[in-house]
Amino acid sequence: MIRIRLRNKFLRLMLLLALSLLLAGCPLAGGISTRELIPASEAEPAPNFSLPDLAGNTVNLSDYFGKVVLLNFWATWCPPCRREIPLLVELQSDYSPQGFCIIGISLDTTGRGGVREFAQDYGINYPVVMADDQVIEDYGGMTYIPTTFLIDRKQRVRMKVVGAADKQVFEEAVKQLLNE
Repeated sequence: MIRIRLRNKFLRLMLLLALSLLLAGCPLAGGISTRELIPASEAEPAPNFSLPDLAGNTVNLSDYFGKVVLLNFWATWCPPCRREIPLLVELQSDYSPQGFCIIGISLDTTGRGGVREFAQDYGINYPVVMADDQVIEDYGGMTYIPTTFLIDRKQRVRMKVVGAADKQVFEEAVKQLLNE
């Protein structure tokens, strides 16, 4: 009888741990998160990349100089990523005329076809590129996904958010950077 109770406690603990990870983000490997804008004077340059999009065209971060860019590292199999995508679609629609762009960086390893189908199903209205090991390393590795970087018009990383965030977190920061 005691073993059953301990086992049930263990199972409840494991279920609670799994649920907390599911709500926070999908675990991967190390990093620091902030939900506040880093002052421009302290911001690091955003590492440039050249990655293939879902059509096979090359997307370079440097092509977006002068825009506020939100880089979102995500995967189709990640429940918090799936919940966050509709708010990103809204942000892209609301702020792209003002010089804002989102670039989704897919960590899926199954290829572009599945990601392309997912993007169509979710109505993703921003470029989605396929990650490589270099871009993951350049952006400090991933603790959890989604992991999102907000980059100012001079291509400096001004915010990093690890795990899912609500629209307000991004919207306030985007507005501020668009007005700088």
